[in-house]
Amino acid sequence: MKVLLSLKHWQLLLLLVVCCVWTQPVAVRIVTNSLGLLLFMSWFYAIGIYGQKKIAQLGLPVNNTLLFRVNVLVVLLVTIVQLILKESNMQLIYPETRDAGIAYFLMQAGQFYLFFAAVYIVVFVSNTVGKLICRREVTLVDYWDNIIFILFFLIGIWFFQPRINRLIGTN
Repeated sequence: MKVLLSLKHWQLLLLLVVCCVWTQPVAVRIVTNSLGLLLFMSWFYAIGIYGQKKIAQLGLPVNNTLLFRVNVLVVLLVTIVQLILKESNMQLIYPETRDAGIAYFLMQAGQFYLFFAAVYIVVFVSNTVGKLICRREVTLVDYWDNIIFILFFLIGIWFFQPRINRLIGTN
C-alpha cells in the first residue's frame, strides 16, 4: 500500500479514473468499479496508517487508528455490496408486516453510519496530513484545505498528492 503514497498525482488520478469510468459489460464494470473503490480506500488507509507512524517518529501524540480502520472496512464492504446489488438489479423486498418498518429503520440507520464513517475517514486523513505539515497538534483551521482537496478530488489531487509524496512517500 505504501506504493500508492509514492505515486505521482497524475498516475493516481489515471488509475482511479480508469477504474471508475469503465462502462461495458456489466460484469467487468462491477469488477473495475470495485477495484477503483478498493484503490481509493487503500490510498486513504495508507495515508492514515503510515502518516500516524510518521507522526510517532516526530514525537507527536498519535491518534487512535481503531475506529479509522473499522470505518475504512465498513465503507469499502458496504459500498461494494451496494454496487453489486445496484448493477444486478436486486432489491430487498420486505413483506407488508410490522417488521417492514423495523427493517426500513435499520437500513436508514446504516446509511447514517455510512455517512459518519465517510466523514470520519476524510477528517482523520486530513488531520494526519495537517499534523505532518505543521509538526504540532492541529485544529480544524490548520487542515481545512486538506478536507477541501479531498472533497473536490479531481482538482484537489493535483495539490494533495504532492504533499503526500513529500511527507509520507518514499524517502
